[in-house]
Amino acid sequence: MTSLELDAARIVWAMSITPQLIDGLCLGDGADLIAGDGSVLALLAVGSITPGGTLQVWVEESSDQTTWSVIPGATLSRTTAGVAVLGVNRQQRYLRIRADVSAGAEVQITAIVAQRRKLLP
Repeated sequence: MTSLELDAARIVWAMSITPQLIDGLCLGDGADLIAGDGSVLALLAVGSITPGGTLQVWVEESSDQTTWSVIPGATLSRTTAGVAVLGVNRQQRYLRIRADVSAGAEVQITAIVAQRRKLLP
């Protein structure tokens, strides 16, 4: 297997933000990564942003899906379309993406989180 191939059975993944047009705050769904191990990849596909608009993205974690906190260093800001990948280390069971676009702006976005599945002896 090359580094570009993925074995789906070895990956835990979840869609945090389904493809949608946002014009303000968007709280992604919490992904249960209890079966995962190691670093997490947050993959974002960002469509065109209204000129003058800014998209802010945070990766948050929680132990109970009620209280969320931003993972230090797991943030990004974009003013253009494209794909972004954030590598993060989680300490809690659940992960979600929080996205916010500046007032008066719109952006098409989708976000997925993925982690290597735990290997049991």
